[in-house]
Order: sequence, then C-alpha cells, then structure tokens
Amino acid sequence: MSSFSIIENVSVYHGAISKATTEMILGAVGRDGSYLLRDSESLPNTYCLCVLLDVPWNHVVTKEVCQRMPRVQSCHQGKGRQL
Repeated sequence: MSSFSIIENVSVYHGAISKATTEMILGAVGRDGSYLLRDSESLPNTYCLCVLLDVPWNHVVTKEVCQRMPRVQSCHQGKGRQL
C-alpha cells in the first residue's frame, strides 16, 4: 500500500495476513486488549484493526479503516469471532 507507507514502520502492523493468521497470533498472546493492524483482504487501501477481547470468551473484533482524503474514516466493523 504505497499511500500508507508510513504505517509499515509501526510495530503492530503485520501486512497482508489472513483472518485465520490474525486469530492465531492474537490467540497465542491471549491477553485481553491485544491488537494488531493488517491489510484488509477484501477492500483495497484499507487496514483492519483487530483486537482480542475476553468478554465473555476470547474473540477477535475487526474494524476496517480506510483512507478517504483528507482524514481516516471507519468503513466497516466485523462481528467478533470466538477463538
């Protein structure tokens, strides 16, 4: 994503990983509130902020964020998925 190149230097950015890989990484950490940022699999120029929530069971909530000039906007929120 050339327009978002600065994000590639952020430690929580994992690039083009799948939802399953995201769930594996966050599930391995196992700490409520753990998060990562990845490229959306379905929307170009869009990131997914994925957060592990431990209420009432471990699941990952994904929020897609896309760039719409001049500011960043929320595009979509996925349903939580139990791990």
